[in-house]
Amino acid sequence: MRNSYLEGRKKQWQFHEIDTLIGAKRRVGLILSFSLRRQLLAVSVELLSYLIAFALLVGCTGVVRWCSPQNPFRLTLRIGVDLLGGDRPQEVLLEAAQEIAPELASEGEEVRLVLFGLGKAKNDSLSPFDWVEVTEEVTMEEDPLTAVRRKKRSSIAEGMRKCKSGQIDAFISTGNTGALVANSIMTLGMVAGVDRPGLLACVPSLRHDIAVIDVGGNINPRAEHLWQYARMGSAYQRATLGLKLPRVGLLNIGREAVKGTRGMRDAYQLLQSRSSSDFTFVGNIEGREAFLGDVDVIVCNGFAGNIFLKTAEGISLFILQSLQEAFGGEAMREDVAAVLGRLNKKVNYAEYPGALVAGVDGVVMKCHGFSSKEAVQNGIRGTVQLLRQKFLFQLKEQLATHP
Repeated sequence: MRNSYLEGRKKQWQFHEIDTLIGAKRRVGLILSFSLRRQLLAVSVELLSYLIAFALLVGCTGVVRWCSPQNPFRLTLRIGVDLLGGDRPQEVLLEAAQEIAPELASEGEEVRLVLFGLGKAKNDSLSPFDWVEVTEEVTMEEDPLTAVRRKKRSSIAEGMRKCKSGQIDAFISTGNTGALVANSIMTLGMVAGVDRPGLLACVPSLRHDIAVIDVGGNINPRAEHLWQYARMGSAYQRATLGLKLPRVGLLNIGREAVKGTRGMRDAYQLLQSRSSSDFTFVGNIEGREAFLGDVDVIVCNGFAGNIFLKTAEGISLFILQSLQEAFGGEAMREDVAAVLGRLNKKVNYAEYPGALVAGVDGVVMKCHGFSSKEAVQNGIRGTVQLLRQKFLFQLKEQLATHP
């Protein structure tokens, strides 16, 4: 009996020990589970805080980039117009802006002009615009670098700063070319892959408009600069005309490779050796061949390009005025008037948007100092078109893809 009793108690102790171990394990498991949950919760909270901080950073960066003129998807366009520095008084350019405002407003996409001028805005006449009051003006006679250093509150300087900050998407000026280019370089900087900017203007041909670069920005370029001009000119024609492989010609005094100065001969060899997927180099072209439409881009130094452009403008005005005198008057036939109108639209410089300061990290347009109201308005239209075609974005993409 006693042995049976002892064996029974022993089994009870064993069961009790087993229950104790199981309970301890359960308690330890619960403790570990609770501790693990706390750790996981802490890690989750920390990870969530990192994600929130990252989202805020991306969001702020996105807002800055969305407001930037470099953003290719921004819908609202703000165009800065310099009313000072040209040969026309401020009032004439103000009238040009007032006349084109209804046209810009009727196109569906919001386009607002930001005017830079002396004096305060008049609310009754400037309601469609934003006005930036400046206190200094850079005249045509001033040295560009001196003006850049001393006149920090000029219309050009203010326009470049607002371009840099993204408050405006583009800037148009009829003022001092050198000051405009120098301010653009110093404030906006250069696009990667471009060393010196060039002024790009369009001229008519028998086929389509031709891009001419440079027409006055760099009068003594190196061969490397001319190669960069060829790339920018081809990017412009690709964006505006949809040309896949623009043809590039080098403006020279003869078609042979040995013609021209040492710099032109070096440029010829460089363009020939580096002709790639960006463009096709067709060789030298003479001035008389420029308007036949056999090339899409004409590359030249700023000295020759400026003379070429202004000579072409002078000849076109001479032809138009001669035809007007020959066929003009009250008795002009309707068909003759129609032909003259089409010819005027094609060869009159006022029908073209001015010269783009190609190579700077922004859209800057230079119009003639003596531009009429129509010329300034076409400059505004051309600038809006470049922004809609995302030219600057395409230029950067092309230079990055084919360095």
